[in-house]
Amino acid sequence: MKTAQPSAEQKRWRESVRALGMGEIIHHATDRTMKIKGVGNIGHWWLVPCETNAEHQKIHTLGKLRKLYEKCAFEMVVSNYEKQHGAAPLPDGVHEAIKEFSR
Repeated sequence: MKTAQPSAEQKRWRESVRALGMGEIIHHATDRTMKIKGVGNIGHWWLVPCETNAEHQKIHTLGKLRKLYEKCAFEMVVSNYEKQHGAAPLPDGVHEAIKEFSR
């Protein structure tokens, strides 16, 4: 199965998220190829850091609460990034698309 590879910009974001110290393991909240009309691919932007594999696996057991958890965790990532570095380097519309995402 072929997966969408992250761009250089998306790789920098992933490594910036890792460097925040919230966890080394990166969880993709959606399929890496997830596209939102008018915004494009959000799959490599919507990242949630996890400290352990067990924490990462637990996300998959949250059922209906999973997306709420992933949105809240992403907001913490963005907030921590902005405290340390200023505005998060997310493309136009990505942050809003994640906030409004529903499945």
